[in-house]
Amino acid sequence: MKEKKTTIPPAGAVNPTTATKKRLLMMALPIIVAVLLLFVPVPDGLPPYAWHYFAIFVGVIVGLIFEPLPGAVIGITGVVVIALC
Repeated sequence: MKEKKTTIPPAGAVNPTTATKKRLLMMALPIIVAVLLLFVPVPDGLPPYAWHYFAIFVGVIVGLIFEPLPGAVIGITGVVVIALC
């Protein structure tokens, strides 16, 4: 009879689904922050477009802090979103 070998994962091993969920959360976090800021009422005396630019700016900064993608990609994405507004 042949014995079945079992392998024990290393102590620091992460479940692939957990890693995927964490990566998706990190990629969605800047978008979530920017959208939440867009739902906050515009302060008095500030034009609405300035508030939209600020929300996108904060989203880019959050993206640069958590770095789900390289910094250049995050910066270019912010510029493209501003150009589309």
